[in-house]
Amino acid sequence: MHYTLDYQAPIGRQEVEFGLSDVETFRREVAPARTFGFVQEIEQLEQMGLAAGGRLNNCILVGEEGVVNAPLRFPDEFARHKILDVIGDFYLLGRPVRGRVTARMTGPLGQRRPAARLLRTRFGVPALTGA
Repeated sequence: MHYTLDYQAPIGRQEVEFGLSDVETFRREVAPARTFGFVQEIEQLEQMGLAAGGRLNNCILVGEEGVVNAPLRFPDEFARHKILDVIGDFYLLGRPVRGRVTARMTGPLGQRRPAARLLRTRFGVPALTGA
């Protein structure tokens, strides 16, 4: 899988190449990557009932000057977390995926749409609401 993330500063551009070859590689290179959010969005997310499980020790909080709560586990941790999201969404297919995945700037709907389209076209599963 090749993932490109391109945010404005302080995150910037990150690219990660990851091959899901075995469980240990996954545990070492992708699983520790934490989700991230922005200081200026916290109040809005809480009002929407989102980020309820977010704590300063299990996410990366980004302010105007950079990460405000903890050191990064990887220099490209933001992109690695997005890879983790994509792997999780493809896992929901319930079937092995053989091929190369190239993703750029995915979000929750951006990740689910390709998986939902694949379910509809390849396996005849009805369209999912919002997919």
